[in-house]
Formats: sequence, C-alpha cells, structure tokens
Amino acid sequence: MHVFSLLDAITDSHHMPQPFDRDQAAARTADLLAAAKDFGGDVHHAIAAMLADERGRNLLQAVFGNSPFLSRLALRSPDFLSGLIQAGPSRTMAAISEALQKLAQAGLPLPDLARQLRILRGQAALCIAMADISGIWDLSAVTGALSEFARNILRCTVDALLLSYAQPGEFMLADPAHPSQHCGYVIIAMGKLGACELNYSSDIDLIVLFDPESPRYSGRRELPDFQVRFTKALVGLLQDFTGDGYVFRVDLRLRPDPGATPIALSVEFAETYYESAGKGWERAAMIKARPVAGDIELGRIFLERISPFIWRRNLDFAAIRDVYEMVGLIRSHHGHAGITAPGHNIKLGMGGIREIEFFAQTHQLIAGGRDRKLRDPTTLGIIALLQENGQLEPDAAGQLCEAYIFLRTLEHRLQMIDDEQTQTLPKSPEGLKHLAMFMGYDGTEAFGDAVRQHLENAAAQFQKLIGQGKEGEPGPNEAAQDFTSRASLQHLGFTEPDRAGTIIETWKSFRYRALRRSASSGRALLTPYNLCELSHG
Repeated sequence: MHVFSLLDAITDSHHMPQPFDRDQAAARTADLLAAAKDFGGDVHHAIAAMLADERGRNLLQAVFGNSPFLSRLALRSPDFLSGLIQAGPSRTMAAISEALQKLAQAGLPLPDLARQLRILRGQAALCIAMADISGIWDLSAVTGALSEFARNILRCTVDALLLSYAQPGEFMLADPAHPSQHCGYVIIAMGKLGACELNYSSDIDLIVLFDPESPRYSGRRELPDFQVRFTKALVGLLQDFTGDGYVFRVDLRLRPDPGATPIALSVEFAETYYESAGKGWERAAMIKARPVAGDIELGRIFLERISPFIWRRNLDFAAIRDVYEMVGLIRSHHGHAGITAPGHNIKLGMGGIREIEFFAQTHQLIAGGRDRKLRDPTTLGIIALLQENGQLEPDAAGQLCEAYIFLRTLEHRLQMIDDEQTQTLPKSPEGLKHLAMFMGYDGTEAFGDAVRQHLENAAAQFQKLIGQGKEGEPGPNEAAQDFTSRASLQHLGFTEPDRAGTIIETWKSFRYRALRRSASSGRALLTPYNLCELSHG
C-alpha cells in the first residue's frame, strides 16, 4: 500500500482548479499511465493508485488540463512524480537541495553539469507548482521555495566552476570541500530573489563582486578579466537554452552604471560608486539585496559598508525628491491605461504588483534609517509593520495584503501555463477563461470582477501615497512627468529633440561629477524651466 504524503496534506480537493481542456487532460492521463509502465511495476502501481484517489485525480486533472509546461515535466519523469506524491513537497525539495550539493562536487564536464541543472530545475518547478495548485503551500511558502532553489542553484554552479578552474591551477581553493569559502567572489541577489519573493518564471537579478586583493587567483590573465570570464561561464550554464530547456534567465543590469562597467566589479569600485554617485532608485533596489552564493562573508561586509547609503537617517531635500520621483514614475510610465482585466499588466499596470511593492519601499526609504524594523525586505512584512506602527489603517493594510497575494498567485498561474515570463493577462475571451479556471473560477465574469477589485484597492492606496507631498517639497506627480520625451522636448523648443533627449538622459545617469548626489543643486537644474532656458540659450 502506498503512502501519499502530498495527497494526505490536501484539505479540500474540490477547491482545486478544474481542467480548462478536459480532452487534453484525459489524453495526458493516458499518456502518463503508459509512460509509467516503462519505469517498472512500482512506479506504474503508484501512478495508478494516485489516479484511483480522488485527490490525486483532481490534482493531475488540474495540471494536465491547464498547463502544457507542467504536463511535459510530469510525462518526462513519471518516476519523479511518483516519488513526489509519496514523499511530499518539503521532503522532495530537500532531496533536490542535497542533489545540488553533490552535483557541485561531482566534477562533471560543463555540458553535463548544465544538463543536470536543467533536469533539477524541471523537478523543482513541478514540485513547487503541485504544492501551490493543491493548496498545500501558501504564497510565502511558494516564493520561499522558489527563492531557496535559485540560491542553491547559484551555490552549486559557483562551487562547480571554482573546482573546474582549480584543476588546471588557475584558482587556489582554501578548502576543496567548500570551494566558495574565502574565494573572493560573491553574488548579490537583488529584487525578488533578494527578498525571497521569487516568482514562478522569473529571471534573477544579480550583482557580481570580487575582492581585488584576493590571493586565490593564480592564472596568467589579470584578475578582473578572470572574474568576467568566470561570470560569463556561470551565466551560460544557467540561461543558455538547450534541448533540456534553461535554468534561470540572469539579469546583471542592476550593477553600478551597467552601460559602462564590466559584469563583475571589484568591491572597492562598487563601494565608491554608491558612496559618491548612487541614485535614489539604487537605494530602493539595495533594500532587498543579500549575498546568496560565493564568498558570503565578503558580500555581508560590502552591504554593511554601504548601509549608510541605503538607510539614510536624515533625508535632505534631494533625497525626498528622489523618493517622490520614483513613486510618480511608477504611475506615469505604466498607469495611464486604466484598470481592465483583458490585457492588463498585473505587475506594471495601475494597481499592480509593482505599485504595492513600491508603496512598501517608499516608507522604507523614508524611515528605514531610523526604524530598523522597517528593513524587512518582504512586501507583506512591511505592510504588517506599517499597520502595527499606526501608519496604515487595518482596512487599507488588509486590502493591500489581499491584493498582493491574489496578484502574485495570478502571476504564478499565468506563468505556469507555458513557462513564460509574462504578467500580462490574455486579451481573448478564451485565454481569459483558461486563466480564470486555472485560478479556480467557473467563468470569466467573477474572475474579472475579482481582478478589477484587487487592482482598484491597490491603486487607491498608491494614489494616496502619490498625494502625500508636503508644502515646499516636489510632488511626485510633478516629478513623474517625462520631460525627456520627444514630444515634451519639441514643446520646449528643442530643434533636435532626439539628440537633446539622449544628452539629458546622460546627464541624469550621474556619470558627471556635477550631477552626482553630492552636488544635488546640479540635478535641480534638470527641470522643465531650466530645460526651456537651455533650448533658447
């Protein structure tokens, strides 16, 4: 008799999503039974017993009838699916973590390493999705598992590459059993990975730093060249698309001045940059930063050294303007289309995930330097603290939390269908009905009402934030206006608006000393009035 730990954890199988495509669900179920036979009697009997159980049958119908991507993963590895159903998601993810630790020490050729990483990624994706769809894990458990898996993937890849480069003598390891220890190379996770809030098909935002005085490198090239080459190898292992898919898309553009700097930077350069030229949006980004792979202690020391930049105890006029500008730009860039379910971007659109996240981050930027409790990187954690501090009414906090949980869950369902990095709702009635059913709704009317209600609640709270400028301070709506657009520059009288826009964007990038934070008066010149003066000067 089989023990199905995953199924036993399901409290109500009738509330799982119904299959959008019942014919497809039936066909894939038959395919699974046929494929299970090739793996022997134990696997076939376990799959058959699962299908005989209402809970297992409903779960597989929800997967096979809604997600081609998850269906492919299940059919590819009936043996893994059998083990997952019996062991449960927590034990399965622990086994995947252990497999990654062993893989780091296996000494495989890089193509073989890449293939194994992709296989484990598929297993983790299926495991986490089934824990989510079945209702066993809530949003925090889902995003936490996705984030932990990404961290473990990065640690495995860094360790495996360090061992690979150590073999020919390019790199000396302090302890081959723990290759990353004191290696002088660290990966800083940003964004949702940094906050342990990673979404289902997210890319991972990283900053790569190294110790320029590291004694571990013994190759012929200069250390910076080696670190760039090492990083390119790491990125290729993760995001190159092969017959086995990919692991994670990697985004390195949150590093200092990405248009002019290499993909791996010395900690000295990064510290100097943030101290002298760091911008408001970089403060916001650094709130969620954490070292996840490589030399963790080096990363901790770096973040501690730039802590005064991130968490300012006293905000001057320029810093407050930075905050307002970022708040306003969120709405001005993505919020003019209004709220409607078909085709709405639930991340960047009005009332979307980004507005909720930045509602929390704005309070952190303003008060986190004085109140250490506000340094929690999680969105729901900050909303709860704001309510606890009396800065947010219970009803408003509840609406924001409910909207965040609903929209993040919707984001995951949307991405589970075909493993696409998308946050835009379908425009077609059929596409909306598919998504509605995957969310557990019978049809699109109730689903559309729920989407609009949550977006409107979040948008209303964000709108209140936009209107919070004090007398004498720059209002976010003013800061939000895009004065560098072609139409705006033409209106101001520039005869070559495209060229003028490029020049102004260069000024705003703070590459010039006069326009860096230490010279905030220089930045103040970038106003509509002064741009108009420039156009006639």
